Amino acid sequence: MSNRLFLVNGTTYPINDVLTSDAKFNETAYAEIGVPYVSTHVLWSMFFDYASYTSAISWMAIFGYKQIRSSLLKFHERATKKDAKISEQYDDQLSILQRSYEEVPFLWFAILFGVSFIALVTIVATGNLYIPIWTYFVAVGTGAVVVVPLGWLYALSNFQLPIGTTNELLYGLMVNAVNGHKNPTGASVYGSIAGNAWYRAQLNLQDMKIGHYMHIPPKAVFFSQVFGSFLGIPVNYAVIRWVLDTKFDYLTGEKEDPTHQWTAQSLASNLTMSVQYVLIGPRRLFQTHIYKIIPYGFLVGAVAPVIFFILNRYFPQAKFRLWNTTIYFSAMSTFYGNISTGYFSSFVGGFVVMFWAYRYRYEMWARWNYILAAAFDAGFNFNMLLIFLFFGAGKIINMPHWWGNEKASSERCFALD
Repeated sequence: MSNRLFLVNGTTYPINDVLTSDAKFNETAYAEIGVPYVSTHVLWSMFFDYASYTSAISWMAIFGYKQIRSSLLKFHERATKKDAKISEQYDDQLSILQRSYEEVPFLWFAILFGVSFIALVTIVATGNLYIPIWTYFVAVGTGAVVVVPLGWLYALSNFQLPIGTTNELLYGLMVNAVNGHKNPTGASVYGSIAGNAWYRAQLNLQDMKIGHYMHIPPKAVFFSQVFGSFLGIPVNYAVIRWVLDTKFDYLTGEKEDPTHQWTAQSLASNLTMSVQYVLIGPRRLFQTHIYKIIPYGFLVGAVAPVIFFILNRYFPQAKFRLWNTTIYFSAMSTFYGNISTGYFSSFVGGFVVMFWAYRYRYEMWARWNYILAAAFDAGFNFNMLLIFLFFGAGKIINMPHWWGNEKASSERCFALD
């Protein structure tokens, strides 16, 4: 159940041995060492990550065609008609109230994109991000394309599909088709660019929708997003520097964190994907017997919505249109065996709120559900901040032990070696 790489005998895979001094792939050493092996749960996650990606596109094309077509026609109308507003294309009460506000001009988005685009092109061109500059254009392009199916899914279900695995696979296919650029770090850089092209678009849509509900002028929402992004730059950098300066030995495994907060599991997962897709390469990787079935996840994801569409046509009362395979596959890709806290209470809370209260106390649910959800979100984040400040930021203080708190792990989240 580990998220690291291994040799065929189960020992740790010597990643540094298949790297040259200039961080390139050492084919001679690889021929001697052999292919890296991963645990069953990593293979499982890869398969369903691939399935969820193609499922999102296939599901939208089948079940969301009419809505997407209607939205595109409205977009074309606004683009060709002078002074057209999106709020004038809908007659609900919120849109009517929103008509009194000016919308964000397209030029503002174009300027913001242009500045960011030029800045990133310049940085990538220096070579310090370990990716060829042409892959940057692919990253931005693919990110722009997936905004439509993933944004549609998010709008319907509030489910954000993680796409990091597929992005890094695409990067591995590209860089292994040319010479050079085999530094594993490049996969994470490419994934950050391609992923954020979608994630930031999703945040923009989310904030604009919240502003729509709260009758906040779109221009005010736009500037709040820009201000928040600029504010986050020094804060994020300061936090990263603090982590590297104070927790680096925990992340590298030189020391063990007594609180089990700093286990570097995410970094280990990123390194595993980078070695697989960039150093080894998808073609060489998928020729190995344990990996051969993984690419079929794309086929399963593309076909599954078609099956449910047929079932929905013949059995409309079963509402198969609500059985979203994208969410199902994405949830299947997440391994819950090493994270034991919270899920039982989540099931209980979800059942009470979204089943019992929605069906039998609807007026109460309609009035308080979203306010209560926002309160819980704020309380959870504030609680996490306090736990970090009191138990992990300065002097290390062990979490108090009680009957539900395993001494070996303050969160009962057992790190995988």
